[in-house]
Amino acid sequence: MTSTSQNCVEENTYNPENLLEGAEHCTMQESGMSGDTFRFRMQCSMHGTTANVAGSYTNGGDTGEGDMDVQMKMGPMDMKLEMQWKSTYLGDC
Repeated sequence: MTSTSQNCVEENTYNPENLLEGAEHCTMQESGMSGDTFRFRMQCSMHGTTANVAGSYTNGGDTGEGDMDVQMKMGPMDMKLEMQWKSTYLGDC
C-alpha cells in the first residue's frame, strides 16, 4: 500500500527526532544521530497490546528517506509491519 501526503515544515532545519512526537504509550529504548541518520528503538504498550518499534531516517538535504519496523503481539496473534518513506523538499510553504 502506498500513501502520499504533503506537509509544510517552516523550520530552517528539520530535527528528525520530531518524527517521534506524539508517540503516546511508548518508551524510548534508544535514539541518536550518526552523521545525517537518526536511529531509534522504542517499546509501546496499550490495551494489552505490546509493540517493539525500530527505525531510521536519513536527511539528504532536499531529500530524505527512512524505514520503520513494528513487531506487535496482540493476544495470541503476532504481527509485523514494515514501512519505508521518502521525503522531498518542494519549496517554501
